[in-house]
Amino acid sequence: MNERAHQLIQRLWDKTISADEFEELNAMMLADPQVRDLYYEYVSLEQGLKFHLSNASHKPGIPGLASFLLAMQSRRNRKIAMVSALAAMIVLGFALSLFFIDRSVDQINYKVTPGTIVQFSSSDERQTGEPGVFMVGTTMVISQGVVELDFESGVKSVVSGPAKLTLYAEDRLAMDYGTGWFRVPKEAVGFAVTTKELEVIDLGTEFGVISDLNEPDQVHVLDGSVKVKSLRGQRQELVLVRDQAVSVYPVGSFENLPAEDKYFLTSLPVVLPHLHFSFDQANDFVASNTIIGLKDFDYDYHGDRPVLENGVFGEAIHLNGKNNYLETNWPGILSNDPRSVALWMKMPKKRLVDEDADHFGDTIVGWGMQRDRNSFEAGIHSKWTLHMDYRRDRSPFLNISFGGVWYYADDIVLDNDQWNHIVVTYSGEKNKDGFPLVKLYLNAELIDVHPVRGAYVKPVSEQEVLIRTLEKTPVVMGATLSSESELNVREGMYLGAMIDELFIIEGVIGPEEVKSLMDSNKLP
Repeated sequence: MNERAHQLIQRLWDKTISADEFEELNAMMLADPQVRDLYYEYVSLEQGLKFHLSNASHKPGIPGLASFLLAMQSRRNRKIAMVSALAAMIVLGFALSLFFIDRSVDQINYKVTPGTIVQFSSSDERQTGEPGVFMVGTTMVISQGVVELDFESGVKSVVSGPAKLTLYAEDRLAMDYGTGWFRVPKEAVGFAVTTKELEVIDLGTEFGVISDLNEPDQVHVLDGSVKVKSLRGQRQELVLVRDQAVSVYPVGSFENLPAEDKYFLTSLPVVLPHLHFSFDQANDFVASNTIIGLKDFDYDYHGDRPVLENGVFGEAIHLNGKNNYLETNWPGILSNDPRSVALWMKMPKKRLVDEDADHFGDTIVGWGMQRDRNSFEAGIHSKWTLHMDYRRDRSPFLNISFGGVWYYADDIVLDNDQWNHIVVTYSGEKNKDGFPLVKLYLNAELIDVHPVRGAYVKPVSEQEVLIRTLEKTPVVMGATLSSESELNVREGMYLGAMIDELFIIEGVIGPEEVKSLMDSNKLP
């Protein structure tokens, strides 16, 4: 067996291994079962040594692990029973990571935006993942919201959820997924952020990292410089300077990108990030309190310019149902991330008529990738829309749709020419039956909704419902999404209604927030 493996494992145990040597050992263990066997023998011997020390610590001259090497060499051919290769890799990743945890560092100070949901866990038996404590060896999972981290070294970070962070040392943070902004003072040069695909080492800088479970990870340098290394395939390394950015290919090489600061929050917002259309100003429909990770947010109307009329709070937009709608440049809340949509709507009586039978529904607000029916065999539901389904003999159904799976609210009437406050939330979780966990509030009252699957979609019992809102049609209001690749919306299907105070919130709000939006037009 390669003597190099012995050297690296010994250095790992002595805690003198470098980051590059750690990567070398990790690759050897993944590739060679004998190296994994050797590692487990070290584990076994180390445990025995700990037992010996605990019973004979009063004796002088107790040797370290290095003195066991000769005995180890005589036993190299012995195999150690292991579970599956997958289990071995999981245990390996867990065990190796512990050696990079510096237990001497106190907890990291942090603050959160109201409405943020975080959970803590620890891989250390001495720690319990105590709520509110983020210290070395602890993992923080941000289900929704924003967290600001203040390191003793002076490093400051703002992380937008959903995100998963593990603190290995004062100067080493792992981000399995999430979007994080980092500002590193010169005294803390060398601070490192790792994702599943990248390692970013600061060289005196301000930078942002995007780690997405469904897309290549990215690093954007906003000032100074960083050293970035791919952790897979070719393991390419390079130095990036201000206004440079890259994403990583699956083969381990990089693709150049324009550096963008618009993806990153650099300070802690006072409420959950959201988009708010107030419609109070004829020259700007967006409220001044809008907070989303898109600094150059823009929108435009198509068709006739929408008319502003008296709304619930100030002015409201009147869509004519003939040719106008709003379209933004924001892709919306993607993947399986939690979301809430709140709005006031006033809609005149609407029924499906024979001469317009193809106009079977209209979208109030929506975004994502509309698929045709044949594409649902993969079970991925890739859009999010709130729309009205028309009927000949009754008021329209409110339809909350992810694609091939949607929710109906049967017993409510919305085409009554009255203002109604509608709030829909999706937590990113599933209910006991395997459907997306959705809640609907009408005028602050929780309303029963029931899930429906298209006849072209396999039953939930046969196929997992995968919610993965994909980027295609950006957030639109008053137009139906198109499944055609070159079109964002379907021609001729436009909503006729008045809309006021539209909120699209990055996270789930509860009854208190719903009531506050209805009564005072504010997130508490």
